[in-house]
Amino acid sequence: GCLYYDENLNEKPDEKLFVIAHEVGHLELHPRLTRGCAEPDPVYGSMYGCAGTDSLTRYNSRSREEAEANAFAAEFLCPSDEVFRLWLTNKGATTEKLAESLGAPFFIVNSQLAEALYQKAFSFDNSSSSSKKDEKECDPIQEEAAIFTGAPVLINAGPGTGKTKTLIRRIEFLLGKYEPENFLVVTFSNEAATELIERVAAKFSENIASQLAITTFHGFGLTVLQHHGQFQNVDANAYILDDAAQTELISEIIGKAVGRKIVNIKDLNETANEAARHINFLKQRLITPIELEQTLNDWKPKIDDSLEKARKKDAEQFLEIFKKYEEIKDFRQRLDFADLILKSINIFRSKPALAAKYREKYRAVLVDEYQDVS
Repeated sequence: GCLYYDENLNEKPDEKLFVIAHEVGHLELHPRLTRGCAEPDPVYGSMYGCAGTDSLTRYNSRSREEAEANAFAAEFLCPSDEVFRLWLTNKGATTEKLAESLGAPFFIVNSQLAEALYQKAFSFDNSSSSSKKDEKECDPIQEEAAIFTGAPVLINAGPGTGKTKTLIRRIEFLLGKYEPENFLVVTFSNEAATELIERVAAKFSENIASQLAITTFHGFGLTVLQHHGQFQNVDANAYILDDAAQTELISEIIGKAVGRKIVNIKDLNETANEAARHINFLKQRLITPIELEQTLNDWKPKIDDSLEKARKKDAEQFLEIFKKYEEIKDFRQRLDFADLILKSINIFRSKPALAAKYREKYRAVLVDEYQDVS
């Protein structure tokens, strides 16, 4: 009596099964949905609002909870190791036949077979990894840092002194005050985020680890843009440019004779890479073409200083590339890595009510590897 679905799905039993398994995944993985007395989630709950700021917050199938429910449904209906075994041991087995025998959608069997093959190809023994090690008790100084309250805490210590261990202990301490979904734990690299997830899972449980938002700065920014990107004219399915794609786009702009004075004719790729480096440098400091143009307008070289005049001319030509880069990127619904931070910050600055919802949701914010950020 708690799940409702479109009756047209009765004509597609495999899809109906997946939809129901997906919703069961929510009930299994996201305890806040089953706590009758719990307050509605201020961020995720707003995705289904119908007034004010809430109505602009978009449902997105790639949001964290939706992705987790999809993964649950796929593994529940079609365990990757089991479908791989069936495919391997049954001569003439095809994904179509396996889908029919399992009563699962074809696309699920396909993706689960691919997942199993990936695990088979890249599996390794991680029995000695940090996730398998028991967290040692904190020493008195680490414990003092872990349980300190009343003000933000910044731990400044050298490599190998137990900063991450102290952070794990702080999570344990704060779990006595907040629900797991009230935590945002961010770090700089995907590797560091994975290690944090593993260590939290080893210390508490896989279930607790899945409820904490443990991610990178850029990963969190992407989540914000997937839900609220309309405030920066970003589509929910905008494509992220990697370094190569970013350089390719800049090369395309340079190829149209923008900023010819600063182009190295012998090596156009070098010019594109250098332009990308400067663009990233500026955007990491929240400087857009608008701010750069204002600065250049205020720059008045001395009349007798030809070198300074030449430098300003080069900067103005770079500005043209920067402007065109942002214009084309936005029109094509592309995001570079700096956008994930810059545009998210712009959203929070321009929408204080939305920022307040995030503050309400994330009561405990922790940062690991703080020294590695730009």
